[in-house]
Amino acid sequence: MGREVRGGSSPLTRIVSSRWRFRLGDVFPADEPVARWLTVLSMALNDLVFASRQLKAADPRDGPEASEFFRLTCLHLWELSKFLSETTRDWPEVTAFVGSLPAPARQEMETVIGVGASDALAEGARLLVTTRDLRAHYQSMDPQKSTKPRDPVARALAALASEEMTLEVASTVEGLRLAYADAVLAHVMLTALPDADKASVVDSIATANGAAVQFIQRALDAWFKTHPSALEKLP
Repeated sequence: MGREVRGGSSPLTRIVSSRWRFRLGDVFPADEPVARWLTVLSMALNDLVFASRQLKAADPRDGPEASEFFRLTCLHLWELSKFLSETTRDWPEVTAFVGSLPAPARQEMETVIGVGASDALAEGARLLVTTRDLRAHYQSMDPQKSTKPRDPVARALAALASEEMTLEVASTVEGLRLAYADAVLAHVMLTALPDADKASVVDSIATANGAAVQFIQRALDAWFKTHPSALEKLP
C-alpha cells in the first residue's frame, strides 16, 4: 500500500463539530487489508474514548466505579497493543501504510505497542494483563490446586481475611453493592502493581492511552485523505 498522503478533505484533519457522509464500500472495501485494519482501529478508538470519558466523569468518591473504567481502559489498551504488534508484523500492506504515516504517528504506535511488551515495560505489561483478565474473564478455579489455591483472588481473600466488610442491600437491584467484592478486586489490582513506583506504571498506561488515541486519528486522517471524492460534508 504505501500511498503518499497529499491534500484532500478529511473529517479528522481537525477535531471540529462536523458531519460527513460516505458509502462504506467506497472508503473501507472488504477486500482491502488496510481498510479492515483501520476498521478495527476505529472500534478501538470508540472504546478508548468511551472508557476515558467515563473514567474522567466518575465520582472520585466512588472507588469501584473509577476502578471499573480504569480496568476497561487497560483492557482496550492491551488488546490494541497486541493487535498492532501482530498486524504490523504479519501484514506487509499494513506495514507499508504505517511507513507512509508521519514520524509522530509511527512513534505513537510504538508507544502503544511498547506498553504491552514485557521486554519493554514489564510492570506496565503485567498490570495490563492482570486488568485485562479481570475485566474480560472471571478468575478461573483450577481443580489441581484445590488444596492450596494461589490465584490472585485466593491471595486477596487470605490477605483481607481479618478485615470488616460491608454489604448494601436496597429495595431495587440498582442500589445493590457488594463492597467486599470491590475490596478483593482493589487488593488484586494493587498487588499487580510494583511496590517501588506504582505511579510511574499508571502514568505509562495513561501516556500509551493518549498515544493510541492520537495515532488512530492520524492513521484515519491519512486514509480519508486518499478518498476525498467519497466524502460529502453535511450541513
